[in-house]
Amino acid sequence: MSQPIYIPGEPGDELLRPVEAARVGGVSVKTLIRWEKAGKLTARRTLGGHRRYYRGEILALTGAPAGSGGGLGTPRVDEL
Repeated sequence: MSQPIYIPGEPGDELLRPVEAARVGGVSVKTLIRWEKAGKLTARRTLGGHRRYYRGEILALTGAPAGSGGGLGTPRVDEL
């Protein structure tokens, strides 16, 4: 199955702080930075130089459904 096409900054797309983006994607902040350096993820910068990530880009990269709070998290007990 192919990755969904994502266009950064789509209407209604929310910019997240790194901690929020990591929570949504079910990964660590360090993983977000690695993905950014590898070109898999685009970080926007504030005037102060802080990273911000688009929620839709995180969800597209991790494969998490748009309505979910996370992506690659721990499976539930009933899924084991």
